Amino acid sequence: MRGRRRAALIIAGYAGLSLYFTYPLLASGDRLGISDWDALLFQHAAVARSVFEYGQAPFWNPWYCGGNVLWQNPQAPLLSPAYLFAPFVSIALAMKVSISLHYLAGFIGMHLLLTRLMRVTWYPAVLFAAALFVLAGGPALHLVVGHATFLPYFYLPWFLYCLIRAVDRFDGRVVVAAGGILALCIYMGGLYVAYMAGVSAACFAAVAAACGRDWGPLAAVMGVGVFMGVFAAP
Repeated sequence: MRGRRRAALIIAGYAGLSLYFTYPLLASGDRLGISDWDALLFQHAAVARSVFEYGQAPFWNPWYCGGNVLWQNPQAPLLSPAYLFAPFVSIALAMKVSISLHYLAGFIGMHLLLTRLMRVTWYPAVLFAAALFVLAGGPALHLVVGHATFLPYFYLPWFLYCLIRAVDRFDGRVVVAAGGILALCIYMGGLYVAYMAGVSAACFAAVAAACGRDWGPLAAVMGVGVFMGVFAAP
């Protein structure tokens, strides 16, 4: 019970920090932001309209050129937490709530990575290192101009956690999980993040294989790539 209470307090703390950091975005409500907010909202609205208004799978964008294919645009977010809130609030506000939830997911992933794999036990150091990643300026500058395609950035701690375990022990379950995370990035429209994570994973595995004189890390990363391709095949 004490461990569960501590975990609940940690999650609540990260949730509060995520809400505080994204509050200016949430406070703008239904209003659109600057630059590319309208373009990425357009992609979300096409999926939501197909599902909630037409009762159809989101294969078709009803607005492009009088109607056009949807999946062929790699930035189309076929999966997003925003769709859980879209029936109740505007799609713009739903996207902003989704951004806050992704910040929370990033914090939890970093906490898991730092405490379970890197064995950091001093919580101020854990919070500092987690904040360096989650609250960095790069993703904030992308998201403030509507680049929802960079939301999978917050999945990278989870991916790295699975990747390190896969390289270290060649655990089949985490190989599948790592491939699934990259596939989820693609379904979220985050092709950029998936590609950069894949290249980084290949470099990481090559160095690990060279240092350990073992082909296992390369085999693990190849397995991750195979499962990513299987899950993201559509």
